[in-house]
This record gives sequence, structure tokens and C-alpha cells, in this order.
Amino acid sequence: MFHQLYYHIVWTTRERRPTITRDVAEFLDRALRSIASQERALVLELGMVTTHVHLLIRAHPMTSIPRLLQRLKGASSALAARKLGLSPEHQLRWAQGYTIQTISRSMLDGVGEYVRHQPERHPHEVIAGWVPTAAQPVRQESRRWRTRRDAWRSRGDSCPGHADRPSAALRNPRRLTYLPESPIRRLDLPNS
Repeated sequence: MFHQLYYHIVWTTRERRPTITRDVAEFLDRALRSIASQERALVLELGMVTTHVHLLIRAHPMTSIPRLLQRLKGASSALAARKLGLSPEHQLRWAQGYTIQTISRSMLDGVGEYVRHQPERHPHEVIAGWVPTAAQPVRQESRRWRTRRDAWRSRGDSCPGHADRPSAALRNPRRLTYLPESPIRRLDLPNS
């Protein structure tokens, strides 16, 4: 199965408060990538400033986008509070909702640049001292989710149960029926 499902996702902190500090950004960088992979998605680019997050992801066709976003936002907020020991007034809280756009493969480079350069677009909201993890090249990730059939084909094998599978009639010759007026003689089949 071949698929290329790319999304640009944006969400903000509650009331656009500048709660994403360097420690929180470093935590989010690791946590968002981990959560996405658990939901069969891959973070290609991540851009953050103190008030919002931009993600460029590739998702598997079976990935539930609402569940992915629920986990990215909810789990990251809860884990940040627990792991970083944030005080109640500095806790990471997300605003309701998010923005999501589908991206064609031809637009990936442009959208990736846009996501990567968020600190330059919002110079008054830069996270001091934070350097994002290197981007995941699209060419390297394009083979991440291959079906078993793709793996067999790449080895030169035929896929069990598909390409070399005989029809039902050939698997069970007793299912073959011949009309009496047919010029084809009836086969004598063993009783096994």
C-alpha cells in the first residue's frame, strides 16, 4: 500500500501565555516525537515559540487524527507538569482546538521551511537557548511504513495468499462442476 499523508498542525498555549520555556521546549521536542510515533505518525519538522507549536507530520492511513492531537496536547501537558515539576502558574496548558492542513509532497519543502523558521517569524516570542532537533528527511522516512506485501516484493518473493494463490476451484477440485452437455469429460477424483 502506498500512501503520502502529510499534515501541518498548529496549536497555541491557553490565552497565548508565554509558557513554553527552554526546558519545556526541550521536553516537548522529545515528547511530541515519541507520542506521534506511538500513534503511527512521524514528526518531520517541529517549530516552537513561547506561545504556540507548529508540527509537520507524516501519518499512516490508519492514524486517527483526533486521537493523535488529543494525545499530543493532553499527554504533553500532563507529562510536562509531572516531569518538570512546574508551578501551577507556569504549567503548560493548551488552548482548545487546533489548526490542521493537508500538505502535498511538492509543498513539503516550503512548509518545512515555514515551520522551522517560526522563531524568525515571531522574534518577540523566541525561546532563548532552544535549538530544535534536526529535521527528519522525507526520503529517509518514506519507507518507514511498508506493508508485508511490499517487504516480500522488495525481496523478490511473492506475497503468500495473494499473487501465487490458486483460485478456490483449483484449491478444492471437488468444487469443479461440469454440465452434462459439456464436451469436457468429468474428472474422476479420489475420495480423500
